[in-house]
Amino acid sequence: MSISINLLIEDELHLNVLTRVLNSFQQKYTINRIFGKKGKNFIKDNLRAYNQAASISPYLVLVDLDRGECPLIIIKNWFTFTKSDNLLFRIAVREAEAWLLSDRDNFASFMGVSRDKIDLNPENIPDPKEYIINLARKSRKRKIKEDLVPEGKASVGRNFNTCLSDFVLNHWDIKNAKMASKSLERLVIALNNFDYRRN
Repeated sequence: MSISINLLIEDELHLNVLTRVLNSFQQKYTINRIFGKKGKNFIKDNLRAYNQAASISPYLVLVDLDRGECPLIIIKNWFTFTKSDNLLFRIAVREAEAWLLSDRDNFASFMGVSRDKIDLNPENIPDPKEYIINLARKSRKRKIKEDLVPEGKASVGRNFNTCLSDFVLNHWDIKNAKMASKSLERLVIALNNFDYRRN
């Protein structure tokens, strides 16, 4: 019998990444309900309530580390209460976009750039989102540039999440990616070891 798990996430990219990861476990998980998609601060402000809800139904929470923070500091500052055993809390270093960059060969092919242009240690990139936009500027594919490179005062291209979600759902190799991303590997290990405790 599969574990029906709820997701608490920052955005659409997180949803697609976790969907792919959970599907890689074959029949172990099914996604029940999806919460959040309102950014990191929403998760921080409502974490206690979702932690309590995890006593009834399990939750998987994903947030980006972003700049200038340490995962242990986030955990210490956010969990001022006892974490439920049924709440899996994972942090993408530094952003979920780094997990895509970790699948170096496939991402280079998708982006239309040489694999040599992609950092061997994507978790050390200060701003993976900006890094991907700069890769797009060098792309051989016009559509990649149109989708990812921002215009005017925009911070990302008009189809940034849609484009990257296409990569996640159709091209991303999780086994390759977790070899270059410790935080992704830790997520996979946590899901592999998770055993829902019904109260």
